[in-house]
Amino acid sequence: MEKSISLIITVYNRESYLAAAIKSVLAQTWLDFELLIWDDGSTDSSIEIANQYAKFDQRIRVIAAKHTGITATLRAAVAATTGDYIGWVDSDDMLAPTALEETISILNNHPHVGLVYTDYQLMDEHGNLHRIGQRCQIPYSKERLLVDFMTFHFRLLRRSAYDSVGGLDLSYDYAEDYDLCLKLSEVTDFYHIAQPLYYYRRHSGNVTNNQFETIRWTYIAIANAFKRRKLDTDYELDMRLVANFSIKPKQRSEKVPTESKHPLPTVSIIIPTYNRKQYLGHALDSIRCQTYTDYEIIVIDDGSTDGTEEWIRTQYPYVNLLHMPNNMGAAAARNFGIKNALGQFIAFLDSDDQWLPDYLQHQITALKQQNTAVLAYCNYIATTNDHDLGSRISLSPSHPDDLVLSMLWGCFIHTLSQVVVPKSVFQTVGLLNEQFKGCHDWEFYLRLFAHGSPVHVPNYLVRKRWLPESIVTQSNCTAWLANGLKVLEEFYCRPDNARYRYLRPTIETHFRATVEEFKTYILRALNPSNSQSITVAPLVSIIIPCYNVAARIATCLQSCVQQTYANIEIIMDDCLVFFQQLPK
Repeated sequence: MEKSISLIITVYNRESYLAAAIKSVLAQTWLDFELLIWDDGSTDSSIEIANQYAKFDQRIRVIAAKHTGITATLRAAVAATTGDYIGWVDSDDMLAPTALEETISILNNHPHVGLVYTDYQLMDEHGNLHRIGQRCQIPYSKERLLVDFMTFHFRLLRRSAYDSVGGLDLSYDYAEDYDLCLKLSEVTDFYHIAQPLYYYRRHSGNVTNNQFETIRWTYIAIANAFKRRKLDTDYELDMRLVANFSIKPKQRSEKVPTESKHPLPTVSIIIPTYNRKQYLGHALDSIRCQTYTDYEIIVIDDGSTDGTEEWIRTQYPYVNLLHMPNNMGAAAARNFGIKNALGQFIAFLDSDDQWLPDYLQHQITALKQQNTAVLAYCNYIATTNDHDLGSRISLSPSHPDDLVLSMLWGCFIHTLSQVVVPKSVFQTVGLLNEQFKGCHDWEFYLRLFAHGSPVHVPNYLVRKRWLPESIVTQSNCTAWLANGLKVLEEFYCRPDNARYRYLRPTIETHFRATVEEFKTYILRALNPSNSQSITVAPLVSIIIPCYNVAARIATCLQSCVQQTYANIEIIMDDCLVFFQQLPK
């Protein structure tokens, strides 16, 4: 026999968002539930909106009550329901259509599980979906729940488990759901569905915007859990507060918020990584040195096994870290990042490359000045190791009047680390093609340049590191060739490209020759004992005059070596002779 389900929406002056929340519940693929809408003394039209929906759907009940606050309201609403399973949706949030079906299936088939929760996706005040929330990506454990509230949304729980811990604690003004989850974790198992089945709306009227009170009650909830678990005899709770100040317009109306508390970044930087921890830090440090700072960083860990996740959380906690369940490939990882990006522009950076400090400034300026461009790309410096001065690479279309033809003859953009793309472009031409493990950038450009032109920034702003394990190095040129031929096959299968078919044999022959030529080049460049390795004059010479400064010279040298711009030489100049020639 199927268990009965009760869903709850408590509302207080949320007329702008309530209808969307109700519609999302009524749109569930699982139809057998009751919905209780409890109005906490609203003074706007929230109660009228709720009653309108109740007239047309018998599953809805509406209760109008005096204003008592979130905890008392939610506890009273739970007590007024009858379901064996209970869950609640905030009146400014939304459920994904399969949220009930997915969570109920877990509770029905796993009797030891008392609470099931899902991932949540951030939503702005206008209902636009953005990235996956950070909390739900934290792995669950009863112990880690003490410091990380990963069971944030959406939760469906057994009433028997809820009753066993005494339900919501009326003494809590905030963090009442966190306190409840901590108590439930002590008596039952939790189950995590790693799908974004809840849409969490961020706007200036959120209850959780009262940060001081939320932090205070969160501390109380954790401290009480310490006592219940008898941890307080051996451990104490350490709390560190970091202030983050910002200036925003005043909210003029509850109905139409004027500004989100967290303004969206202009640029989203997408970094896919797979077992590249030894290089990733250099890439992230090069971002921190950017002169353009209006960005977010999204790192997609594509199934790494080298401890990348924990290392990033420890060393770079400000990074938005996303996870692929398995090693799905760079195209899939980048697409996952794009789907979760908030920025107007998408900037790609490989985890083993570096940007020079003015990279973003030049690229974004170029795109804004030429607002019809479908992407911006710059020149780059090719290196094979940290000590290689590198080769300066500047490429241009072979046929400027036909960019698709230019791309067929040769991909004149060698790495996505050179590229910044308006996010709107992906809505026009689609995302990267995930069936290609390599050359997916080439395939994307062939589609993209049929719709518009790029803008070329003629500056050397990227250090591209060729590694022995890269897809385009000597050991993997066979895979590169196979992927490239698949790209050409895909290209010629599309009817819109019929005018280029007469060139197919020539293009394929040219591509094979290009791979062989590169194989010879990279084999020479990666062989340190080869006297013909790449040597190029440095762009910058740093001259250090040194006269009786032995105590400070090490620090000076270290600051030079740590420069993010690496195409330099360092010249130590002993000034003794010069000083001896000065007049006495």
